[in-house]
Amino acid sequence: MSRRGQLVFLLLVALQAAHSVEEYVGALYEVFVPARLVSSLVSDDLPVGFLVVNGAFVLFGLWCYWGPVRQGWASARGLAWLWVVVELGNGLGHGLLALGRGGYFPGLLTAPALFAVAVWLALALTGGAGGSGGSSVSLALLLTAVALVLVACRGQQTLVVTATAYNSVPSQTSGNPTEAAWGDELRSGMQAIAVSPDLLELGLTRGTVVEIEGLPGTFEVLDKTSSRLERTIDIYMGQDVERAREWGRKEVRITWPAG
Repeated sequence: MSRRGQLVFLLLVALQAAHSVEEYVGALYEVFVPARLVSSLVSDDLPVGFLVVNGAFVLFGLWCYWGPVRQGWASARGLAWLWVVVELGNGLGHGLLALGRGGYFPGLLTAPALFAVAVWLALALTGGAGGSGGSSVSLALLLTAVALVLVACRGQQTLVVTATAYNSVPSQTSGNPTEAAWGDELRSGMQAIAVSPDLLELGLTRGTVVEIEGLPGTFEVLDKTSSRLERTIDIYMGQDVERAREWGRKEVRITWPAG
């Protein structure tokens, strides 16, 4: 493999590391069943399992570079082609998943670069990347993929969260039970939710309209949960304490307009 090809391979591994970080931050292990399954095989703590699997994959890539690829082992081309196939699927798959969901999907932002550099490496392996030809083709593919990402990100965002329920009764608050965090008045029959602080940072700010998997209609963000909670929504159920108890604690998928 040429020196250029070796450097392109190293770039691909580095992009995979960045891609894994994006997937972790976006909690891919919560919204993508295969990622959840693989993570659970390593640890009952899904974030830990996900980190171990992805860390091992990146370390494998670094070993491929410093060993077979850089040292010119006979297995170098085969391993390089393996990475090409994996990252072409990775880059293309995330784009299709985002388009199918109509919004951002964890890993989407780095997927175009993965796809483009995988093509560049394929050209280097086939001898079609002499001079700047391979990089030019990859740049064109990257720009096209970025445009698709921008289109996808204009749609919807989705996330799996923990959903509990609450009521506007004195026993559940130390203040006015009908006054929400931003001063809105809560009334029985309203379809409103409270969100944890980390969800505010994801764009679920006051007034955001949210769809909750399994529940009809839409809900408006009008309240905040305790600062101790993460990835949690609290569904307002008026003064129907029994209904809130029956709801209990569930894992649900929520969808809201991308910012």
